[in-house]
Amino acid sequence: MTKLVGFHIHTNFSDGGLSLEDVLFMGIIDGYDINAISDHDTFKAFDQTYIQEEVQPSLKSSFNTELKPKSRAVFEVPYTWDNSEKHLDVIQAIELTTCYHSNVQEEIHIIGIYINRPDDEFLSYLGDIGNNKLSVRKLREERFASMIKKTNSYLGTELDKDVVMREIVGRGCPTRLHLAYALRRDFLNRGNNSDLVKDVLKRFKLGSNIPSVRKITSTIIGNNSPIYEKFPLGRVISTEDAIRKIIELKGIPVWAHPWRSDVYNLESKLEEFIKYSDGRLAIETQHKDSKNVQYHKSIDFCKKLAKKHKLLLVPSHDFHGRPYEENATLGKRYSNNMIRKIENAYRAITR
Repeated sequence: MTKLVGFHIHTNFSDGGLSLEDVLFMGIIDGYDINAISDHDTFKAFDQTYIQEEVQPSLKSSFNTELKPKSRAVFEVPYTWDNSEKHLDVIQAIELTTCYHSNVQEEIHIIGIYINRPDDEFLSYLGDIGNNKLSVRKLREERFASMIKKTNSYLGTELDKDVVMREIVGRGCPTRLHLAYALRRDFLNRGNNSDLVKDVLKRFKLGSNIPSVRKITSTIIGNNSPIYEKFPLGRVISTEDAIRKIIELKGIPVWAHPWRSDVYNLESKLEEFIKYSDGRLAIETQHKDSKNVQYHKSIDFCKKLAKKHKLLLVPSHDFHGRPYEENATLGKRYSNNMIRKIENAYRAITR
């Protein structure tokens, strides 16, 4: 037996293309059992005012249902489909951008699944409440503005920050994916025969066709590009503090896409993170990166490490949706046994 689940889903409160209600519609229509909403550095999808004013009316009018509290960090959407009573579990989660150490400028993402609502101090750090000038949201906006400026200087484009923020980022938390989409839109408007587009494609060895948003993200504004800008030291939470915060919020810390880290010291990092989590660390092992030949060996290595250290495995699909991904699904089917282990870990913490 299997369950249809998505444990790594973004909405348009970060860099997803869909609202929470649209994600829930997809979950209902496609028959999902579990959706975990894990936006980058924000908990706004679970803001009660937003849920009451936008999500509940949409669910009521479309499916005659509502989002109901089920347990400590889980909501459910009961509905009828083909004369059968069903329900979709919706898990509170977040994907935190962290800095490996206070003196090491390496970005590591830690997802907290089944977390309680964060305290006001942490929500202020995120930028979800108040006007904290040092919040992650402010930092992301500053970094995004700087990367747009670098893009225009390096590529010769004329992206307007205010237009990009208004038309593409919207209420989201700006990321590279937004910039990649802005670039693709600009290239499409110019056309393949534009001298600027031909120059960029040649410079980055991208062939003769305008690349996808994902391809632009990994090449033109990839980690080794002069356009890319790392998060400054001391402005984002350390990996250790993020893991400890998730534990404090009674969640399960999950190292997201660990194979993107340096494989040569991956196990030593893993052992550190296990210690920070008091043995509760989980690790992503299924991901859309599995299709990327570049990551095959690293993903297999991560699976072996997870088995060696007896870590909880959490499947991931890292859903962003249109317009960033075409024909994307919220997740996949996984064995009941795998999902039961995750749910049991949640129940053990909740007791």
